[in-house]
Amino acid sequence: MADASTAVFLEGEASDAPASVPVAPPPAPPAQPVTVSVTGTGTGLVTSSPAGLTCGPYEVTYTGWFAEGATVTLTATPDAGQVFVGWTGACTGTAPCEVEVIGPQTVGALFGAPVEFYHLDVLGSVRMITNSAGAVVTRRDYLSFGEETGALTGDPRRFTGKELDPETALQYFGARYYRNTVGRFTSVDPVMDVALALIQPQRWNRYAYSLNSPLVYVDPNGKWPVSIHNDIIRASFPRLSPIERRAIIAGSSAVDLWLGSQLSANAYMHGMRAPWETREEARAKTDQFIADQTSRARNFANGNLTWTHALGAFGRMLHPILDRMSPAHSGEQIFADVFDLAGVRMPALFAALAYDHWATENVISRAEFLRGVEEARRQYLKVFGADRFFTATGCRVVENCRVSEDDMPWYLRK
Repeated sequence: MADASTAVFLEGEASDAPASVPVAPPPAPPAQPVTVSVTGTGTGLVTSSPAGLTCGPYEVTYTGWFAEGATVTLTATPDAGQVFVGWTGACTGTAPCEVEVIGPQTVGALFGAPVEFYHLDVLGSVRMITNSAGAVVTRRDYLSFGEETGALTGDPRRFTGKELDPETALQYFGARYYRNTVGRFTSVDPVMDVALALIQPQRWNRYAYSLNSPLVYVDPNGKWPVSIHNDIIRASFPRLSPIERRAIIAGSSAVDLWLGSQLSANAYMHGMRAPWETREEARAKTDQFIADQTSRARNFANGNLTWTHALGAFGRMLHPILDRMSPAHSGEQIFADVFDLAGVRMPALFAALAYDHWATENVISRAEFLRGVEEARRQYLKVFGADRFFTATGCRVVENCRVSEDDMPWYLRK
């Protein structure tokens, strides 16, 4: 007989003991989103470990789902030639980032192009590109009208800073396209100033680049060439109408472009002297020229002729004053004309003087430019009085009369 504490069940007999129940596995934690956005000027890829998220290479947003409480490592890999700038959101720095998935997480990955520096010549042409380590990446050389001696591939910014299309070999100037191999625009100049064309015949050719003087002038937008004198006038009197500013510019330009103005005998119009003159003689002639034009400007402004005539006389008066401030003119330097250069009157020494003059005159610093603006305003106040000065500048006095960055020429802006 079986022991009372022992139950023996034969096969087929029923038992009152409960059957064993299998234990169910614990429920999986809920999945949470990890969202990554790739932004910036560069390209690259963001990947995750464990797998489940791959984002990039261009600007895009992607969401991966990971278990609550998991640790996800995000790694950013820039494309060749690009740089990873850093993380934003749930990550910081630039190293691989570990994200604790506690609720939804958002991460930003910023990629950038490598930092490079443009080195420009006086015309604004890109002559060299260097990287952040100072190493030369690209070097470029140009002929007079911007013809290149190297390949058309690479960075598009070239002659005078304008972008080159390698497929067409054309440069985009804003108003029209330019072909440097022929030194001509592909369409006519949309701006035609007849008054200036009368004293600058090159303007009649509406396909020509910068009056056919590419080493002296630049064309910032395909509409008209710019000289330093004109830039100073535009920045000095922002509240004058375009017609009024053009009248001053026409008067100033006439001093350079009048048929006889480039003869040594008229060097005083530029604050300079003929080879046979003393500095004192030339200075006296320049002072008298300025006094004569000042008198004309005042008389015209007082009703003897039109306001436009008055501004033109002011432009002629202003020209030698600004010339005297240029390192190429100051101190009544020698002015050599075409006869001097040809050796008709003087030896070939003056050819070198003329080249040095051109090279110096076509470079101006920001500080020199602002001094020119201040002097132009001072002369305007002196000639036309306080009321007209306020109308032209918005200022009551010359001192502390600021120049807006928008009024500065493109090559001197901060």
